[in-house]
Amino acid sequence: LFLQFNLMVDEINTRDKILKAYNLDLKSLVDDTSEKLEKVSILATTDALTGLYNRRYLMDTFDTMIKSAQIKQEPLGIIMLDIDHFKSVNDSLGHNTGDLVLKVVADLLQNNARADNIVGRIGGEEFLILCPNCDTQRTFDIAQRIREKIATTVINYEEGKTTQVQVSSGIYSAIPELSKEELLKIADDALYLSKKNGRNKVTIGEIRN
Repeated sequence: LFLQFNLMVDEINTRDKILKAYNLDLKSLVDDTSEKLEKVSILATTDALTGLYNRRYLMDTFDTMIKSAQIKQEPLGIIMLDIDHFKSVNDSLGHNTGDLVLKVVADLLQNNARADNIVGRIGGEEFLILCPNCDTQRTFDIAQRIREKIATTVINYEEGKTTQVQVSSGIYSAIPELSKEELLKIADDALYLSKKNGRNKVTIGEIRN
């Protein structure tokens, strides 16, 4: 009887060890799956090169911010930026340096925008910043601070070699009554005027009848 009891105890202990091993394997699988899902989520919302939000996330968030601004009756600021003469950087210094410039500019945008601003890359050398509860003056001040910071930043791209870039911006702010596409068009038209009038400028957009 005593021997049978010991055998039962041994069997229970063995099963317990097996169960614990299964539980550890299951936990490891769950953790691994969660980590992979998190990585997929990050990849789906961010730009691979700069780490900023990507165009898709920006546009989805823009819709949400428009609705929120309408409900709260608060202004929503938009800043559209473009790196001046970026094609020349790629052509003369190479695409690796061009990528480095994009990363540096992206960091400067993120570090000089407000904490509640949504900063993203639309594509190429063009970026968008969404500024909740920012009137025209506040939106302009953010864009101007960013412009000045980028213009004075020296970028080291090879040992002993440096370059600098500038950005042009178009901004607009209002309690949204227009569609996302119409608001972007106003900011884009203002950006075009900054380019047309000499670059390295911030231009305030206007509704055109």
